[in-house]
Amino acid sequence: MSPVAAVQGGLESGQATHEDVVNHVRPPEEDPPLRGISSYSSSLPSSSSSSSASSSSADLTRGYGPPLSHSTPSVGESQGVDTSDYPVYRPTTEAKEKLLGTPKSRCRREINDTPEPRRKKRVSVSVDEEQLWMFTKRQWFLLLVVCSSTFTSSFAICLFPPFFPKLAQQKGCSSTIFGLIIGMNCLTTFLVTPYIGKKLRTIGIKFAFTSGVFASGVCCVLSGLLEWFPPGVPFILVAILVRVAHATANALSSTANFAYIGLEFPNEMAKVFAWTRTCMNVAQMFGPVVSGELIEEGGFKLPFFVMGSLQVCMTMLCCLLPPDEPLGAEQPQDSREVTIRQVVSIPGIWIAFITFIFSTMSNGFLSINLEPQVLRQFGLREGYVGLLFGLKDGINSLASPFWGWSCDRRRNYTKHFIFISSILAFTSFFLLGPFPGLPFERTVGTVILSLSLNGVGIGGQQVAGVVDAMRESVGAGLPDQAGLHGCVAGLWASLSGIGRFTSRTGSGYLVDTIGFRKTSAIVVALHVFVMVMTGTYLLVCGKREMKRREQSKEPLGGIGVLTASPSDPVTTKTVNILASYREDIQDSIVCGSAPIPTPTRYVRAHFGTPPCSSGSV
Repeated sequence: MSPVAAVQGGLESGQATHEDVVNHVRPPEEDPPLRGISSYSSSLPSSSSSSSASSSSADLTRGYGPPLSHSTPSVGESQGVDTSDYPVYRPTTEAKEKLLGTPKSRCRREINDTPEPRRKKRVSVSVDEEQLWMFTKRQWFLLLVVCSSTFTSSFAICLFPPFFPKLAQQKGCSSTIFGLIIGMNCLTTFLVTPYIGKKLRTIGIKFAFTSGVFASGVCCVLSGLLEWFPPGVPFILVAILVRVAHATANALSSTANFAYIGLEFPNEMAKVFAWTRTCMNVAQMFGPVVSGELIEEGGFKLPFFVMGSLQVCMTMLCCLLPPDEPLGAEQPQDSREVTIRQVVSIPGIWIAFITFIFSTMSNGFLSINLEPQVLRQFGLREGYVGLLFGLKDGINSLASPFWGWSCDRRRNYTKHFIFISSILAFTSFFLLGPFPGLPFERTVGTVILSLSLNGVGIGGQQVAGVVDAMRESVGAGLPDQAGLHGCVAGLWASLSGIGRFTSRTGSGYLVDTIGFRKTSAIVVALHVFVMVMTGTYLLVCGKREMKRREQSKEPLGGIGVLTASPSDPVTTKTVNILASYREDIQDSIVCGSAPIPTPTRYVRAHFGTPPCSSGSV
């Protein structure tokens, strides 16, 4: 009698147990048994006849016939017997999941439906606030030092232009001479910052930052001693040397400042840079007011002594800064030295560089001509003049964090932000002139609106330009490390310096020659050029770049064949497997260009690839 007939007869006579049926349909020992069968068979009722069951079991264990698969009909069904009353084994969902893994949709549903443990009620914060509070102690300390140094350095720099011309005239200097002395700061910045940025990795970020802050404080104190030098050539030479040394020190500290931000805050670089811009604008807004009060109390030297001493004292705080690289950070494998030629050869980065130049030229033009050409005609008091003069920097300090937050949230849209901020800057100078041909005259309300738009627009151009320059450099394949950060920071400071130098030396000549309205129209044309250049890039190259990014996205699952020649046989190729969950039980293996439908169980069992992971054979 065959084993199948024996089992059938045993079931009909009640002498065989249901456990015999389960043992008969169980897969062979070399295949892993399906879990959940034992738990089900233990719940089946046992038979009263043990002798017949033992004999039948002995026949079944001899291995007669091949094992029945899950799709094979049961013993009774093969002989045409009604088996509706018999319990049929059906693998449960839990058994399938233990063998094949949990489906992706179920994983998501279980994660979403899992109740959270009870916890103390706390005030909900936004994502940005959580990221802010997740800064480490090292990052908080570095942020404090960076913002403090930026504030004191900007405060010391803004002391010289408002109060030095009067002292220079007392020493017998003409307007051309003291204008050249003031402009040497910007010219030196343009010349030295690219070299400092290139050699920042050799100099050391911490050494450059600390020495720059210390030398800047010493030069600020020396600026207060200029009133004791004799008139003539000695006074001019010493003043030029002090300005050159002060500009070099500021170039060291500002370049290292930017490198620290890029290393320690890679995901919040735009936000932190915007905070430093806010500190700089606040210092430039309140610096002349505070220094004017100090000069009335102690003369020309007192504000320089106070701010210089404060910067020298900050050097001790800078000595406590952490090393150049974050603790525990792995050294980058790509240790190539980044050169200025590599950075400037990137086509897309010149949008940010031209934006740097034109925005600083606009600031220089406005700082020289705002009071004599715009505000003086209204006959305002000195307090109101100072308030309107600082309105631009105040609005800039408020708008810079917003631009930084926007650039961090939408890193692929930095050029869009440059375009929007250029529109605001264009509108501000269009109304401030007013542009030749407009049928209205300048009023106090128009000036306030123009200065407010100018602060928002120039702030956006500066912040979005820096972030876009870093993004273009890294996207071109340059190593994202201190050398690149220093090089970009050096170029940014250099181009900003040449923009201020040309505007301060050339805007006065243009105003005297063609007038303020036509000169402001030239500034409007500069921002129109930035708008057209950025818009053209977004229309022509933006779509191409987005299409390239879509094509370069990795697939969620499949097999990729790596070979030098498509004519080689598949057996000689390197195959990478990336298993992924699908709603059905079939996965697709792509070999070359031919899709091969293969059961998911086969892929995981024979290639040894666990769910949602990759392997190679």
